[in-house]
Amino acid sequence: MEYLNLHHSLLVTEIHPDNTGADDYEFFEIYNRSNQTISVGTKGTDANVHLLFRYPDDNRADRPFELSTVAIRPKQAYVFWLNSARRTLDEFNRRHMSTLFLVKLVR
Repeated sequence: MEYLNLHHSLLVTEIHPDNTGADDYEFFEIYNRSNQTISVGTKGTDANVHLLFRYPDDNRADRPFELSTVAIRPKQAYVFWLNSARRTLDEFNRRHMSTLFLVKLVR
C-alpha cells in the first residue's frame, strides 16, 4: 500500500466529542473508502495507521489514542467509543438512536 493512498483512504465520517455530564458516550467513526483492509491502532504497533489526538485549546503535543489494533475492511466503517464506565452497546444505541453491532464497535 502506498503511504499517500493509504491515508487518503480513511475518512472521519462522524464525531461526537463532548456531551453533557460524563464522557461515556463520546465517539468518532472512521470509514475505509479503499478496496483494501486497513489496520488502525496505537503508535508503536504494526497497524497501518496510528491515531493521535489533541485538544485545540492547549499547547500540549499530540497524544496517542490508546486502542487495540482493528482491521477496517473495504467500504466499512468503525466506531471508536470512549467507554470508561463500561456502558453496554444497548445503552450506546439508545443514547445515539443507532443500531450498531458489537463487531463494529471498539471500546
